[in-house]
Amino acid sequence: MDGRGFRFGDWQVDVGGNALSHGDARATLEPRAMDVLRYLCRHPGAVIPAEELLQKCWGTAELGDNPVHKAIAQLRRALGDSSTEPRYIETVRKRGYRAIATVVEAADQAEAWHGGSPFRGLEAFQESHAAIFFGRVQATHRLRELVLAQVAGGCPMALVLGPSGSGKTSLVRAGLLPALADAGPVALTATLHMDCADLGGSDLFGALAAVLLDAESDGKPCFDGSSAEALGRRLREAPAAVAAALGGAGPIRTAVFIDRLEAIFRAPATTDGDRACFVAVLEQLARAGVLVVLACRNDFYPALIALPELMALKTRGGHFDVEPPGGAEIAQMVRQPARAAQLTFEHDATTGASLDDVLCDAARASPDALPLLQYCLDELYRQRGDDGTLRFDVFRQLGGIEGALGVRAEQVVAKLPAAQQAALPHVLSLLVNIGDAIGEAQSAVTARRTPWAALDSEAKRELVRALVEARLFVSELTGDVPTFGVAHEALLRRWPRVVEWIERHRQALQIRTRVAAQAQRWAAAGRPRDLLLPEGTQANQARGLLEIADLALSSQEKDYVDASLRRARLVSRIRLGRWRSSGCLRCWPRCWAWLRARRSRRPSSGGPMPKV
Repeated sequence: MDGRGFRFGDWQVDVGGNALSHGDARATLEPRAMDVLRYLCRHPGAVIPAEELLQKCWGTAELGDNPVHKAIAQLRRALGDSSTEPRYIETVRKRGYRAIATVVEAADQAEAWHGGSPFRGLEAFQESHAAIFFGRVQATHRLRELVLAQVAGGCPMALVLGPSGSGKTSLVRAGLLPALADAGPVALTATLHMDCADLGGSDLFGALAAVLLDAESDGKPCFDGSSAEALGRRLREAPAAVAAALGGAGPIRTAVFIDRLEAIFRAPATTDGDRACFVAVLEQLARAGVLVVLACRNDFYPALIALPELMALKTRGGHFDVEPPGGAEIAQMVRQPARAAQLTFEHDATTGASLDDVLCDAARASPDALPLLQYCLDELYRQRGDDGTLRFDVFRQLGGIEGALGVRAEQVVAKLPAAQQAALPHVLSLLVNIGDAIGEAQSAVTARRTPWAALDSEAKRELVRALVEARLFVSELTGDVPTFGVAHEALLRRWPRVVEWIERHRQALQIRTRVAAQAQRWAAAGRPRDLLLPEGTQANQARGLLEIADLALSSQEKDYVDASLRRARLVSRIRLGRWRSSGCLRCWPRCWAWLRARRSRRPSSGGPMPKV
C-alpha cells in the first residue's frame, strides 16, 4: 500500500494529508496514527501485535505499548469507532489489533478499464479481470494468508468451499492468484486450470495430464514430447516422477487450480478408487512444490469425507469457506468497476435515487445472488447511453436484478435435449409451494429446497444440473442432505414459462399443500384411519393429484392418498351392499304377496282340465 491513499470502510484515507474524509466529515490524524492505520490496512483481518506496530511505525519495540494505545484511541475517535462494538479496528485481547472494515487500495480505485464490459454477467472473473474484481479484498487476503501458511507447512494445498454462485472461481482466479504473483515463497509464473465439469466421459488422469502438458520450467516444456495419454499413465503409475518434474527448490512458480471438484463425483467414467488416487496425486504435487488449489460446492462435503487427504488438509487449516459479501463489499462490486470503465449511474428525476443505490439495495436483499447482480449490470452496460450512463429505463425494462432471469432461463432450457426440457414441469412441482390458508385473498407462491434424491430420472437430474451450472438454480447442503432450489424466488415471477405453469396448476398446488399437511399429521399420529381423507370432494380432489403427470408427490403423500382412496372405495362398497340389502328387505313383502296371489289363481291339481 503506497502513499496514494485508499478507502477504509466508509472513509477515504488521504495518506499524504494525514486526513480521513467521509461525505462532509473530515478528520486530521497525527503522522504516527496514520502510519499505524496504513500498517493495519496492509494486513486486513490479520491480528498485529503491539510490538510489531512499534517496530514498524516507531522503529523500535522498546517504548512500551502506550504509544500504540494512544494511536489506536486517536484512530477510533476519528473514525467514530468503539472498542466494545468495533466496526473498523478491533482489539484482540492479549494479542493485538486488526482492521476489520473493508480496505480498497488506491490502485484498485483508479486503474482504468478498457476491455469492454467491466461486469462479467454469469461468467466467472479470470486472472485478466483482476483490475475490475472488487469487493473481495478481505476474502482475498484471508485466502492468501491461508495459502502462505500451507506453504510454510510444506504442503501448499487449499480447498475453497462455498455454495453454488458464491464466487469461488472468481475469488481464486481474479483474487488469490494475482495476489500470489510475488509473495516471497510464492512467485507464480504459470497457473494451470482444470475444470472438472468438462470431464464428461474422459479419464480423470488424462484430463489432468492434458492440463499439465502446458507446464514450463525456464521457458521449456516440462513434459516435452509426451502425450496426454502417456502422461496420464505416469500420473497413475509414477506420480512422484511427474511431481518432481513440476516442483523444485526455491519459490513456488507453478499453480494448479482444480475447479468444480464436485463434478468428479458424478463423472460416469470415474470410480471411487480413481477419485481417491486423483486427490493423492494432487497432494504429491503439492509436497513437491506445486501450489494446488481446489474449489468445490459445499453441498458435496459428505462426498469429500471419503477422501482422507482432503480431511487431513482440514486438520492442517487448509479449508477455506467463502462467506457472502457485506453491504460495503456489494457497493464496491457495483460502483468500482463502473468507475474504472468511466461509466455513470443515472439519477431518477422524480425520486432523486441513484441507480447504483437501487442496485446495491436489491443485491443486499439477495446476498446469495451475486451472478444475478453481475448479469443485470452487464445488461445495463450493453444497453448504456452514448455517454456511458447506466439508465433507469433499461433497469426497469429488465425487471430489475430479477427480471433478466427469464431470458437467460429460456436460453439455457432451449439448448437441452427434448427429454430434459420435458422434465421441467415435474422439477418445478418439486420447488413451487402455494399456501392454502383460509381467508387469504391470494395464496402466496414460495420456493422450497428439495433433496436431490427426489429426482427419479437422469433427464430430471441433468436438467437441474444445467440450471445449477447456469446459476439459475442453487445446490447446497441443508443439514447433511444435498438439496437444490431456485437461486431466487424472482425466477418464479419473472420466467413467463414458469408463471404460466403455476397459474395452470394453482388449484392443484393448493390442494397438494393441504394434503401434505394432512399426510404429515396422519404419519405423526401413527397412520390412523380416522385421519384419512373422507369420501367425497376431498378424496376426489386427492385422486385428481395422482392423475396430473406434472405434479410431484412425496412418498408419504402418495401413501396417504392411496390409503384414503382405498378406504373411500371400501366405504362405498359397504354402502352399496347395505343399499342392496335394505332394498331387498323392502321389496320382500310385495314379492311374497305376489307369489301368494299367483299361487291362489293356479288350478288345483285334482280338478278337471280346462277345455281347449
